[in-house]
Amino acid sequence: MSFSHPSHFVLSFLLTCFLFVPLSGCATLYKPLNEKDVEVILSRIQTQEGKVFSFYTSGALSLRDRDWESESHVLIVGNKNPFKMKIEVTHPWGGPLVHILIDERDLQVLSFPERKLYLGAFTPEALSKFLPGELDAHLVWSVLRGYPHLLAYHRTLSLKANQIRLLDEKGKVLEIINLYPESKLPRMVFFPEKNMGLGFSDFQEMDGIYFARKVKLEDMAGKSNLTLRNRKMVFNVAIPKQVFQLEKPPSFGTYDLEENSDETVPNLR
Repeated sequence: MSFSHPSHFVLSFLLTCFLFVPLSGCATLYKPLNEKDVEVILSRIQTQEGKVFSFYTSGALSLRDRDWESESHVLIVGNKNPFKMKIEVTHPWGGPLVHILIDERDLQVLSFPERKLYLGAFTPEALSKFLPGELDAHLVWSVLRGYPHLLAYHRTLSLKANQIRLLDEKGKVLEIINLYPESKLPRMVFFPEKNMGLGFSDFQEMDGIYFARKVKLEDMAGKSNLTLRNRKMVFNVAIPKQVFQLEKPPSFGTYDLEENSDETVPNLR
């Protein structure tokens, strides 16, 4: 016998549940998480946040816009407190494309195709001129470290299996966390206010630290996305201060991010 209509597959699945699997087993496919499970899962995520104070990684960075797509090599070095992040994007054939330095409240960007150094305050809006999405310090850390950050919340809600919602005092949804069914590791984190989602896959564990080798940042409106593939991660090593510096070539001009807000779109292709 063959089933040619999608409804036949659904019917077959339900019959299998009723005939061969206890009712409680089928129910768990749809049953929301209970409060204790939610508490354990969120505690696990918060514990992971505190396990890493620095890291560096190398890998591949893919950027896609509506009109173009590119893939480059990337080297990333991060320090949590004080917050510093350096991202070096290199063309596949070896030439530098963009170096981004976040030094607490300051943002510097060397655009090699444009021969420009951009200087300004680090804000999500300023960084969005160079990378997709409006990322604050916590989200930058989440994407590059490979593990999600929990926003401050008032209460939680689970409406279906393997999903947790974080709510504010008025009941507005701040963050939606979708989990892998077996491991309960975070699979997708959605931020409704930003209309942005972060996907985490290919999790690895190293000395109690979990991280995703593949992280995808997606504008849910379909305008653009970023995919980071980590090849090598090293955690909790002392990083020399001189690493968090950018050296401007003599021929490069210097531009203020606020004064040149309409022109700051470096070519990463």
